[in-house]
Amino acid sequence: MAEILKGAGEFVKGLRCTPSDDELVKIYVLSEQAGLSNLNLDPPDRIFLKVLEELRRMKDTPQSEARAQYIDMMTYLQAKDCKP
Repeated sequence: MAEILKGAGEFVKGLRCTPSDDELVKIYVLSEQAGLSNLNLDPPDRIFLKVLEELRRMKDTPQSEARAQYIDMMTYLQAKDCKP
């Protein structure tokens, strides 16, 4: 778990496939909620409003839960063959 979180930014930036807009929204929001906002990931303009909506929706999500969901998302992307 710690390894995925520690290398999260590099993992996301090194993906071989492009996640869908919905997947990107989830990545941005979960990284913010999980306290990984220092990843310097700026959402593209086309999904910025979705990111803001999702941030509002998840504002009360505990950091530990957001981290678990973030790890699930990275595991999903690896299984989808988006491996770095």
